[in-house]
Amino acid sequence: MAAEPLQIFDPHRNMHILGFSGRAATTTLHDATATGVSISGIFQAAEDFAVLCIYNAFDYFNHLRLKPLPRTDLSGLKLEFDIEYLKQMYKECADEIAATGLPVVLQLGETQWWYFPNASGMPYYDDETKAALEAIHGRPMHRFLASTDDPNDDIATADFLRDRIWAYCQDVITCVRQFHPTAVFECLWPLDANQGKPAPDPAFRALNFHVNLPNEWKTSSYGVKYFRAEGFDFDVWQKNALRMRQTMEFPLTLGRPPEECMYLAGIYGPPDPPMAQAYGMWRTKELYSFCFWAFDQFCLHSRPVPLEVASQARATAVTYHKPRAGRALEAVVAVPVAAADGGALNRFEANDRRLNG
Repeated sequence: MAAEPLQIFDPHRNMHILGFSGRAATTTLHDATATGVSISGIFQAAEDFAVLCIYNAFDYFNHLRLKPLPRTDLSGLKLEFDIEYLKQMYKECADEIAATGLPVVLQLGETQWWYFPNASGMPYYDDETKAALEAIHGRPMHRFLASTDDPNDDIATADFLRDRIWAYCQDVITCVRQFHPTAVFECLWPLDANQGKPAPDPAFRALNFHVNLPNEWKTSSYGVKYFRAEGFDFDVWQKNALRMRQTMEFPLTLGRPPEECMYLAGIYGPPDPPMAQAYGMWRTKELYSFCFWAFDQFCLHSRPVPLEVASQARATAVTYHKPRAGRALEAVVAVPVAAADGGALNRFEANDRRLNG
């Protein structure tokens, strides 16, 4: 019988899946080749996981003739992984939607642009990203420390990071359209998170505003048909109608036509004037879509249908609750008061125009 050399890291023999319990997913290792292996499983929650054991120095399970001698010194070894989880996730979401007979519409959201600083600065500096920039520019990446940094401190690095986000999105779109050629994509973009305070305020997040907005999102020519803007800090927490209007109009300022622009309104607690104002603004702009985050809140608090605009909204005295808080208290509707002819209310000059501008 001819002897066959045994190799460390051989997918045929040395790799296996660890046992599962608790939150671990039920997974199977299959289709092993000399250079790779596939893992499939049932992942029911975001925290589910699978553990692939690549190498066990002592390999207690295999027969003596089927395992190499123990080797514990792996100094100098470098392992590289190409994990395509999100591309597969988008593809499987498209499969589920198509199976119902609905058109496939997918959103490029937080996983594309949610980058904020920690104690060590901005989170851009993994080895792969640093090596990619150095290969292009022949020098190390500039180190940005905060989302308020000026991208012009090193515009080449800022542009590289911005274009890297688009390259990832393009990979997702290409992957999905191999299976669903008519799939439609939209991007979700939060003005509050990426802007902070409007320029020229020192709290303006100039770096986020630049890096997290690829040029290819500003037009539908590259496969992102719709641009959905949101600003939960402006409508849910600040109740700021001016910033709400800025958020709603932002896709238009990029050159997008109204039929490609969408607005995502945040709602927590009972109906309130900002929601009515947002809906009224949207109607005058004639944008493509107006929807809520989240629909469960819309149902939980029995939102009125059809929606009211600002001129129809009833005055309310309410307590607003943060996400995951218990159901908000029922709104206390103010007692209507009819102003007397020639009374002080009718002489108040601010009534000549809307205070929110």
